Amino acid sequence: MTKKYGKANQKSWKSILNTREQMTKTKDEEQEKIIDHSLKQEEPKVEEAEAKLEEMLPDNQEIPELTEIEAENNEYEKITIATQGLLSEAEPEEERKAAEGEDQKTIITADMKIIGDLEGCADLEFHGKITGNIITEGYVNMDGKIDGSIQALALRLNGGVVHGDILCEKTIEILPGSEVVGNLQAEIVTVNGHIRGDLYCGQMLTLLDHSVVEGNITTESISVYEGALVEGKLSMEKK
Repeated sequence: MTKKYGKANQKSWKSILNTREQMTKTKDEEQEKIIDHSLKQEEPKVEEAEAKLEEMLPDNQEIPELTEIEAENNEYEKITIATQGLLSEAEPEEERKAAEGEDQKTIITADMKIIGDLEGCADLEFHGKITGNIITEGYVNMDGKIDGSIQALALRLNGGVVHGDILCEKTIEILPGSEVVGNLQAEIVTVNGHIRGDLYCGQMLTLLDHSVVEGNITTESISVYEGALVEGKLSMEKK
């Protein structure tokens, strides 16, 4: 026999489901409140830790690792800027030298013969022969022969022959095998060849072991190596 319930004691499936949903919703809300409460409790702890860290560090203290990295970056930037500055300055200087001929050199080969004066502003490398004068604002390096005088910024005579006077603003070098028949004048003179003429040196004269000077010498200071030969009068002058 089946027991029947009255209407007052009967519950529909719909009411049962509603009751379960309300219970689940209430449970979720309680869990959210618990989580939110725990998070709110953690916030003061984080703020407290940050405050303690700031108290431990002195004012304006920088982290060493970051300071070293920033210093390296600053140094790299300085080098880069300096390099760019040098390059930018070098370009106009190269253009200026090219325009004025300072970076050019005139070469006279051994098979060339010149009759007449040779004038210019560039450095000169001379291996040929010339009957005439050489006049230049640059350096002269020669092993050729010249019947005439030389006026230059500096001269290096490497086995060449000069029949004429030599006047240089800076230096004169007379190397072994070289011969000069004429007078010489420069601030610094080094002789290791044969000179037949007077020699005037504004600062320093050096006579090496193969030097022969047949003429009078006037200089501020002199250095004579063993083997050097001088036939003439020596005068010392102070500026």
